[in-house]
Amino acid sequence: MANSKVKLGLHRLSVPEKLTFTETILKSMTGNASFPDPQPPLAEIEDAAKFLKEAQADQEASYQIAQSKTSIRDDKEKILNDKLTSLAGYVERTSAGDDAIILSAGMEVKAAPSRLSALTIATNLSATMGDGEGEIDLSWDPVTGAKSYVIEMSLDPPTATSWSQVAVSTNSSKTVANLKSGTKYWFRVAAIGGNNLQGSASDPATKVAP
Repeated sequence: MANSKVKLGLHRLSVPEKLTFTETILKSMTGNASFPDPQPPLAEIEDAAKFLKEAQADQEASYQIAQSKTSIRDDKEKILNDKLTSLAGYVERTSAGDDAIILSAGMEVKAAPSRLSALTIATNLSATMGDGEGEIDLSWDPVTGAKSYVIEMSLDPPTATSWSQVAVSTNSSKTVANLKSGTKYWFRVAAIGGNNLQGSASDPATKVAP
C-alpha cells in the first residue's frame, strides 16, 4: 500500500518561484480525473495567486521608486556634507582654534588625540597551561583605549635585554605555542594605542611549558 506524502517546500521558494509552481499545479490539476473535487477549489488557488502576483508587482515598483529616491537623497546628503565641511574649515580658520568661538558657531570641538602614555598598564596577567604540548595561555585585563597588545617573552631568568616579541593580539588573551616542554618562560604585555606607539609593559608572569 502506497504511503507517499506531498512535498511542497514553500518556505524555500521566492514569490516568483511560488507563482510559477502554482501555475504548474493549476495546469496539472485542471481536468485531472484523479482530482474531481479539489479542496480548496482551483478557482480559489488561481485567485490567491493572482492577488499575490499583483502585490509582488506593486512591491517591485515601490522598490524601484525607493531606490531612485534613496539615490537622490544620498546625492543631496553629500552636497550638504561637503558644504558643512567647508564651513567647518572656515570656522576653524576664523576662530584660530579658540574653543569658545568654535562652540559659539554651534559646532563641537574635536577632542585632542589621546596620548599612548595615558593608557594604563595591563594588569592581572596570568600564564596557564595550554591545551596542547608546548602551549601556554596568557590572559590579562583589557586596557581602555588599546587597539592591540604586544606579547614579549624571556627565558628564565629574565634580564633587561632578554625580552623579545613573540606575538601581537587584538584581544586581552593569547596562546603562545611551539614552546619547549619543561622550560620555564616569562611573559609580559604592552598596550598599543591608536597612534601605534607602544606603552609600558605589564608586570611579568611565568609558567613552565607543558
